Amino acid sequence: MIAMLIFTGKMGLLYFWQKHKILLIERQKYFVEEQQVKGMKMRLEEAENFYGSICKVRHEMKNHMANMKGLVETRKYREVEEYVWKMDRLWRNFPIST
Repeated sequence: MIAMLIFTGKMGLLYFWQKHKILLIERQKYFVEEQQVKGMKMRLEEAENFYGSICKVRHEMKNHMANMKGLVETRKYREVEEYVWKMDRLWRNFPIST
């Protein structure tokens, strides 16, 4: 009878040990997946910010083109030249971030 209780106790302990081990593996998988999701969210946010920057630059360039077209239509060629030089200086000094 005592041998049967010891055997049952060992089997129960083995069962719970295996369940604990499976739980630890699942917890580790969850942690890894959670880190991957955080990384994907961060990359998505960076892509959205980059896209927003591109849209902003595109909008600014459309405004510059409209300004130059207006100057050309009024035959203010000297002002167009000055505007282009000014833009060239501005873009040369524009900080580039990655």
